[in-house]
Amino acid sequence: MNSMKLITIILTLSVAFLSSCSNKLNRDKAKEMIEEGYKLPTARTKTWQVGIVRYLGVNSAYHIQQKQKYIDEGLIEFKFLGNGGCFVNSCIKFSLNFTDKGNKYVLSSKPHISEAEVKETEVKYADMVFGEITGIREVVEGKEAIVGYTLKFDNLTPFGEVANAYARADNKEEPFGTGKIISKNARFIKYDDGWRLSSLNYHSF
Repeated sequence: MNSMKLITIILTLSVAFLSSCSNKLNRDKAKEMIEEGYKLPTARTKTWQVGIVRYLGVNSAYHIQQKQKYIDEGLIEFKFLGNGGCFVNSCIKFSLNFTDKGNKYVLSSKPHISEAEVKETEVKYADMVFGEITGIREVVEGKEAIVGYTLKFDNLTPFGEVANAYARADNKEEPFGTGKIISKNARFIKYDDGWRLSSLNYHSF
């Protein structure tokens, strides 16, 4: 075999090898697209109703208990304003507002859809961040892949810490525990221009 034929064979094999590698979805690329899909890190929030809030008398003790730890941490002010103010006689009225400490974690606020004295306020509890890629399984070689990955919580705010404390007191899983791992599967499809993310929360049946 002369040297020109040998060079041609080597080049052909190299091109075939590189083409095969380019068809593979690697972990770094999968992570990049998953993070972009979620816009990670992203704030995990809960909605609070603040202003003049009203509860039925039978439920008022529960609402007070569920806010006590936030009061103790200096995050909210919660004051009894009196009875009435509803269509039923057993309604109890409270003033609920964030302190200066609590306001640091307010992300947005808008008027309540039906209660003029109430605002719906989004409060940050933690950041959701990427964990790791746990595996890549090609369903159709070079055309479709399922990627296992995890998400976790980081940068807990005092609101997140209080929510976890309530969960522990009730012997429940911490909703924003820093050790909590959320496992998911993503689906990727190979197009002519490369791999694209098809689903961030894929379930196979």
